[in-house]
Amino acid sequence: MGGKVLIIANKQFEADPLVGVFMSPAAQSSAPLKVDHVYWPHPAPSAGDVRPRLTGAVGGWDLAIWCIEDLMDPTVAGQSSNTFEKARVLAQLFASERQDGEISLVIAFGTAATPQGQSYNGCVRIGRNVYNHDPYARDPSASASAWRPAGAIDRLLTSSFPAEAFQALQPYCSPLPDINVRLLRPSGAPAHDIRLLPSADGVAVSSVNVIDHRQYPTTDPEALEAATRNGVSTIASLESTHGVIRAASDAPFLYVSG
Repeated sequence: MGGKVLIIANKQFEADPLVGVFMSPAAQSSAPLKVDHVYWPHPAPSAGDVRPRLTGAVGGWDLAIWCIEDLMDPTVAGQSSNTFEKARVLAQLFASERQDGEISLVIAFGTAATPQGQSYNGCVRIGRNVYNHDPYARDPSASASAWRPAGAIDRLLTSSFPAEAFQALQPYCSPLPDINVRLLRPSGAPAHDIRLLPSADGVAVSSVNVIDHRQYPTTDPEALEAATRNGVSTIASLESTHGVIRAASDAPFLYVSG
């Protein structure tokens, strides 16, 4: 058993606390993490510098944590929200990792919303399938980002990660029996029950090419409606990047949405 696991965060404000947790002795399990190198908090941008935030090994697995924003050109339109630029640096990221061997698992990590009418703030969604929607497909000139790869938009992208593995992620049955009490209750509209919510069938919907957050009230509902219209019935997560990460690699895939 063993292989290479990549955890890919979208923004620096997501990667910084993620690496902090991995570096904390309080977060270590019976299989402690052996760190090879770490860049934390986020390094100053350096053109052409393609490197992960952290590399190490845990439980016989090689681990690398990456942050997409670290690699992006800050001068592009939309800056760290430009989907086309995210895809460009993801191609560099995966090319760099493939030089060192096959990738066993890719985990997309980031903050997200949920489409349900109740609050899930503070919970963690874990799933394996994604759906990308481009709200500017009918008018490409409306966005400075133009990520439209064939076969990755408006269709369900599944993962080869085994569904049966989710049995170990069910609440109160995880490798960490107290995992739910470790989750933090946010100050803004917290969920009634803060807990882990894994679903092998849960779909992460990504609304892509949106570089202006003021357009979210229009583009997010459109993405949800498009996914539902195309047969996606179990929507667990809504954000911008999980699906872009999935489209960049055919390796087994999971998403973790905070």
